[in-house]
Amino acid sequence: MGRVLYHALDHGINFVDSSAAYRWSEELIAKYIGHRRHEFTYATKCGSWRVQQADGEWVQTLDYSAAAIAPADRSLSSANEDRLHRHHAGPLTLLR
Repeated sequence: MGRVLYHALDHGINFVDSSAAYRWSEELIAKYIGHRRHEFTYATKCGSWRVQQADGEWVQTLDYSAAAIAPADRSLSSANEDRLHRHHAGPLTLLR
């Protein structure tokens, strides 16, 4: 995965999209290209996560959305994401 991410940045691809719902993507992005953070726009998504239960219920609460953002910040050592998108949009609520 690191070679693919390096190749993308080296060839002008500078938009990286991720989500906590994509399992380890944020950690892998941080591991391989976190030191090149100034070279790309980073977007993450929040608002959904498949709960590890047999019924596969989705969690879409505001509390969970706010909690899902923090690990991405820590992983990439950034103050915040460049863009934040909400999976499975429900009632509009602003995150502050």
